[in-house]
Amino acid sequence: MGLKSFSRSQYDAVAHPEKMDGGQLSRTRWALVVLGVVLVAGAVILAVLTNQPQGQKGAGPAPVPTISYSPSADDTTGAGRCLDNTPKDITTTAPPVQQWVVKGWAAVPVVKGAGPCGKPVGGVDTGFAKTATGALVASLTWGSELQEGRPNAGTADAIRAVVVPGADRDSILARVSRIRSGAEAPAQDPAGVVRIVGYKVNLDGDTARVDFQLKIQTSGGVQDGLIPTRLQWLDGDWKMVPTSGNDLARAVPLNGATGFVPFIAGGTS
Repeated sequence: MGLKSFSRSQYDAVAHPEKMDGGQLSRTRWALVVLGVVLVAGAVILAVLTNQPQGQKGAGPAPVPTISYSPSADDTTGAGRCLDNTPKDITTTAPPVQQWVVKGWAAVPVVKGAGPCGKPVGGVDTGFAKTATGALVASLTWGSELQEGRPNAGTADAIRAVVVPGADRDSILARVSRIRSGAEAPAQDPAGVVRIVGYKVNLDGDTARVDFQLKIQTSGGVQDGLIPTRLQWLDGDWKMVPTSGNDLARAVPLNGATGFVPFIAGGTS
């Protein structure tokens, strides 16, 4: 699963600031996820949902606000001491966000007690709470940081650290090796902007499922999509369960977008 850094013109297009007043923005701290989380929409997403790749026309850039986070001592004590494993219901309302931090190619939420608290491996964060919130934040974080289709020197180590062992992981690692060696071409550049606008989360013991609702802008209008992600609790942390031997997660068409917790108040447009 990959996330792409957004250009200023893409940022403006996704933000829709003219549709939101200051009061709306202050009431919806999760709105920034719509600005920051922009999924790669090449072969992985748009090839599934549409056959019409889109180019981006640059508009006059507006200043992009800096999103940063400086961890406190409590956040970096290690050994999971910064984690809060108290169950909290986030099935109808998104958890409160302290700040947003740019990781990899996206902005991800800092939610107190959710993690990450572990030592990064291959540039990817580890150490998330065994809660629905921890699973949600882990999915968003790894979606931002893990780029199996455009790997760097640390990608293989990161995949070994945060992906469930098995044949699918081995196949993904082999693909990473081929791309790194030049034997296989990396994933294509994005063909359009895809926004995550909502989620569903289900925690069941040592497993979790987080479904992300997408909005895909094409020449024919806006389409709905879904990225289902599965996690398993293993060795004291969440691990991703790959969709296949080629993708950590893959988008599929979505018919009937009901029951999703919105990242932005008042709908998804």
